[in-house]
Amino acid sequence: MRTITEPGVYTDLKAEDYHAQTEWLSWSRMKNLVPPMTPAHFMAALAAPEPRKRHFDLGKVVHRLVLGEGDQFAVVQALNKQKEPYDADGYTTVSAQRHRDALYEQGLIPILRHELEAAHAMADAVLAHESASILLGNGTPEVSLFWVDPGTGVKCRARLDWLPDPVEGRRLIVPDLKTADSAAPSEFAKAAARLGYYGQQEHYSDGIRALGIAADPAFLFVVVEKDAPHLVSVDQIAEPDDVRLARRIVDHCRRLYRDCLAADRWPGYGSGVHDLSLPSWLHFQMEEALS
Repeated sequence: MRTITEPGVYTDLKAEDYHAQTEWLSWSRMKNLVPPMTPAHFMAALAAPEPRKRHFDLGKVVHRLVLGEGDQFAVVQALNKQKEPYDADGYTTVSAQRHRDALYEQGLIPILRHELEAAHAMADAVLAHESASILLGNGTPEVSLFWVDPGTGVKCRARLDWLPDPVEGRRLIVPDLKTADSAAPSEFAKAAARLGYYGQQEHYSDGIRALGIAADPAFLFVVVEKDAPHLVSVDQIAEPDDVRLARRIVDHCRRLYRDCLAADRWPGYGSGVHDLSLPSWLHFQMEEALS
């Protein structure tokens, strides 16, 4: 495994080596410090292996098809009664399950044939989208950033899907590719809040600034729907109140991490007694029911 000891921009770092750099704080780990999560949750997530989820696998395959870099994949095979392989259409057979697990062990992403066909359709939709195709035009895929946060001294890392080539006189616009159930901006805004994409935008932009790549980068999400017709939208978190909130959350997480690391103490909810406030919906529901 390659070990990163110095801040910098790394264009040749394998994904598994990037994820192994646990001394450098990533946003995916930092999310476990966003309230109501606690430092105890952070440490538990740090010790746990990366979960294997099929919707993650589909996203990784789409990234590979669009960006040309990333995790390699293979179609899952099952065996018929004559022990001849065929493309599995699910994981109901033991042979398909065994081949899936074997592919994971080889470092490959297992994918079913119909899922691969959907991934190709999603990739085609992204590359056919006028704005998305321009954003993903000239640049370098899978770029790893390592920097030291000047405000806290925390060692940070991020992995850009795509780092565009700089153009003199133009603002650097960094796209991040997302697969989603819905690419409708109103629905993706909810996903961005639920999945912490707001923090990704701030964290990644911090790395770009800290490493001198660009002083004022823009960060956009290229979102493609998983189901046909695989609509695409290009979105940004731009409302001033939203950006300020994202900034406060990222700063809070880094300060909390710094303090817990210095004290080597990772607390949970505390040992005191908490006064609970029942949600307002219960009052409204019961007032109507009991009237």
